[in-house]
Amino acid sequence: MKPTRIDGRIGYRMVRTAMRVRKAHADALAECGLLPSQHAVLAVLAADGPEYQKRLAAKTTVDAGDLVGHLDDLQERGYVVRERDPGDRRRHIVRLSDDGRVKLAEADRLLDGVEATLFGALDADQRVRLLDAIDEVYSAAEAQARARHI
Repeated sequence: MKPTRIDGRIGYRMVRTAMRVRKAHADALAECGLLPSQHAVLAVLAADGPEYQKRLAAKTTVDAGDLVGHLDDLQERGYVVRERDPGDRRRHIVRLSDDGRVKLAEADRLLDGVEATLFGALDADQRVRLLDAIDEVYSAAEAQARARHI
């Protein structure tokens, strides 16, 4: 296929690639009954421990309103537990349950397979360089977003 003018734009190619990767992740996670946002919640709780809902929304970049629905579903399925903060009854603390850890392990195995397929052509050094480049671009985008909102 002949490259088009837009194919020379890094941002376009990153978005196009991200959309494909996100779809592959979503399809894999659907096999175990999770959405990408729900997986993010479980992964953050596993890594960081119990968290306030507001901070959990920020860490997962899930809209706070959407997070409530995801937490309702995850709690109903027994993957997370929400409790009132004893120090401030207005806040909820969310923690990962044992069943949530099992579900996260299942989801991570599925994502490991997806990433092996998608990124298998890259050696370990290339993967590290790719992650570093993504982090640099993300930091620049965050700085630009903060500058616009100040």
